[in-house]
Amino acid sequence: MNISDIYRFLLDYRSAFLSFFGTMAVLFLFKKFVLYRLDELARKTKITFDDLVIDIIKSLNSVYLVVFAIFTSSKFVSLEDSVDKVINFIVLGFSLLFVVNALQKVVNYFIEKLIQSRSQNTEAHFDASPFRVLSKILKGSLWVLAILVFFQNLGYDVSALLAGIGIGGVAIAFALQSILEDIFSYFSIYFDKPFVVGDFLDVGGQFGTVSYIGIKSTRLTTLQGEELVIPNQTLTSSNVHNYKKMKERRIQFSFGILYETPVEKVKKVPLIIKEIVGAEDSAKFERAHFHSFGDSSLDFEVVYFMITDDYKEYMNVQQNINLKMIENFAKEKIEFAYPTRTVLVKNK
Repeated sequence: MNISDIYRFLLDYRSAFLSFFGTMAVLFLFKKFVLYRLDELARKTKITFDDLVIDIIKSLNSVYLVVFAIFTSSKFVSLEDSVDKVINFIVLGFSLLFVVNALQKVVNYFIEKLIQSRSQNTEAHFDASPFRVLSKILKGSLWVLAILVFFQNLGYDVSALLAGIGIGGVAIAFALQSILEDIFSYFSIYFDKPFVVGDFLDVGGQFGTVSYIGIKSTRLTTLQGEELVIPNQTLTSSNVHNYKKMKERRIQFSFGILYETPVEKVKKVPLIIKEIVGAEDSAKFERAHFHSFGDSSLDFEVVYFMITDDYKEYMNVQQNINLKMIENFAKEKIEFAYPTRTVLVKNK
């Protein structure tokens, strides 16, 4: 190739070269000066969304700029169809890559804003894991959509591919049915909030404090200190007693005194119980009645309310009541009954 050939080549492609270098220069100046100035202005504002926009634009690195410049310059020359298609596919690939990355940043931005808002407005323990899972699902969906668009532009039949994916998805869904049920139950637990971490639950006779709520299962720490793992689907399909949400605990207990107790003493028993329960700050007296004649005792029934949900406090109050009953009954010479049997022997 001599000088004339080179000169003729430059003349034929001068518009493409001018377009390429002109585009590179404009984009470089934009990033160097205009974007720099916009970045300074965005930092002075209280709004964070403009920072997100600047960050997205900054992600257009030199590779993107070169690809875009090649694409614009290719429009000023006549290229073979195969070369033109290759350039178009490369530009499409980089464009989809940029759009997906940009949308992922937008998803992260709004998810983090939502988590921050919910955590500030929630006094109880806030679990952000559902929003993290939602973020991953959205970002994964963006990649799937971008891949489908790319293959459709390559000439592949996307509808047939979607049909195949649908059939495979049904088969996978059947295989993972129990896992999917637990995952959906997790979202139901999260949004409905029948319990949170720290609540004391009774699940089918199993007692424990919620220590962790996961995607597939929830863990309770039992009264014995063991870790009880319960599938989320079991929790949403069974009766769960949440003692943490009790504002008052209704307590009912019975006791009996001897049949030999004088009537005057029997009448004093409800008054004694009322005085004992009323002395407890955490208890609210409801009633005390002589309600039945037992096999070997005069039976009384007592009802009071605990104005706290603390189980240990309830046990302390009940213990105090029991001890004071023993002391006060001893002073009044009222004896507790116990199972007895009287045998009458008839002399002939």
